[in-house]
Amino acid sequence: MARVSADSVPSLMDQRLVAALQWDGRLAAERAAHVLGLSPAHLGTRCSTSAPAR
Repeated sequence: MARVSADSVPSLMDQRLVAALQWDGRLAAERAAHVLGLSPAHLGTRCSTSAPAR
C-alpha cells in the first residue's frame, strides 16, 4: 500500500474550496473567499501555492 504524505492530503479549507467550485465552476474568487470566510488575498495565495506548475 502506498504511503500518503501530509503534503499530498488536501486541507479542510482546500476541500471546501473544491466543493464550492464543483457546485459553481464560475464562482468568482471574491465570492469564494466570502463563502469560505477568507480574505480574497488569502484565497489568492492559497490558490497560487496549490496549483500545479505548468
